[in-house]
Amino acid sequence: MTEKDERLFACLIYMFSFFGVLIGAFLVWFLKRRESEYVNNHGKNYFNFLITYSIYTLVTFILIGVNPPIFLILLLTLAALILFFHIRAAIHAFKGLDYQVPLSIHIFKTTTK
Repeated sequence: MTEKDERLFACLIYMFSFFGVLIGAFLVWFLKRRESEYVNNHGKNYFNFLITYSIYTLVTFILIGVNPPIFLILLLTLAALILFFHIRAAIHAFKGLDYQVPLSIHIFKTTTK
């Protein structure tokens, strides 16, 4: 696989996930992970990001019952951060750079360049 193709498929992991959070990203990663270490790393980073921020969102939803105004603001801030990190990761992937989303729990270990 050429470097240009690697960058494209890594970017597609993030872009397809806008339309189907799990299915699109999983299919690209699953089909191309053995062909490219770069795509494999971005796929693992995406799933680390997805799992971590899903946990953060779930905890925030649970805590909304404790103090609705504060945790509603936290939930909106979290949504904005998810969108920002998602776009930033796609841009980094297309440029050929490794990117790990801040505050992500590293469940799937990656190799970096």
